[in-house]
Amino acid sequence: MRVKRNRLRNRISIIEQGSSIGSMGEVIDSPVEFKKVWASVYPAKADESITHKQEQMDITHKIRVRYIPNLKNNMRIKMGEREFHIVSILNFNEQNKFLDILAIEET
Repeated sequence: MRVKRNRLRNRISIIEQGSSIGSMGEVIDSPVEFKKVWASVYPAKADESITHKQEQMDITHKIRVRYIPNLKNNMRIKMGEREFHIVSILNFNEQNKFLDILAIEET
């Protein structure tokens, strides 16, 4: 399946939790931008959900991006003022070309 260039029309930032050492020697956790990419962001169907660690989660959005090595579930996605928690990352057709991210929008 080919994804047309204009279908990746949403600019998103992928955020990871970084840490630094403060002036008093303490460790400070702060969000750091891992990568900024173009994506397709779609609302998930009303009946879609995923069972993760025996917990039922209702997926709110599917996000498709070009393949990004080292993308992890503990990262977050920011699109404008909206923020998404990554639930699952699927390698579309196992070709390392696109990733489908199942996410929950933070409210």
